[in-house]
Amino acid sequence: MGKRDWYKTLNKALVATVESMRFKIHPCYFPIINKSLLDKTIRSHLIQFQVLVHGRGKATVYRIRSSQFIDKVYHSYFCDLDYTMLDSDKCVRISCLDCKQLLTCNLFRARYERKKALVQDSRYAQALAHAERIESKELTTKQIEELCLTIPEQFVVKGKIKVQKLILALEEVYGFAISDVKAYKLRARLLVHHPEILDV
Repeated sequence: MGKRDWYKTLNKALVATVESMRFKIHPCYFPIINKSLLDKTIRSHLIQFQVLVHGRGKATVYRIRSSQFIDKVYHSYFCDLDYTMLDSDKCVRISCLDCKQLLTCNLFRARYERKKALVQDSRYAQALAHAERIESKELTTKQIEELCLTIPEQFVVKGKIKVQKLILALEEVYGFAISDVKAYKLRARLLVHHPEILDV
């Protein structure tokens, strides 16, 4: 959360979306961990209601009004929400997450939990891949060189460093890719700084 470049770009898109929804008079819901993650303009002037969720199906709704004269936002209690679980007439369990039948159950809420888990896993995989690409760009050539010293048997063949094997080894073992140009530069550094690597 310390690097907020993504934050500004997403907030611009979010403001445009909110403006569009208000113009079309369509309700727009934003599930978010904490309202402070939103841009100040959005949370102060574009939100009419805040729903504070306490648990599954339980929440408190507040109406939000911003002052037209001073920089102040007013929150007033509006109502409480208390929804029963979906398919509660077919299953008495409070949650599907601890149920042994979750993977095979055909109730709507079980299908929803499976779909949610699939989406979360997909988002995690995408975020992890993106983070690894960024991290590999931030690594210096010297740092990558030191990583290579831990896996020489993966790219040294008959006393020679095979560049393509080096690229593949770094990707498989450490999860990041380097370009051909960087790989050739890396090979040159290894030959100068660590000629003993060819003895593997």
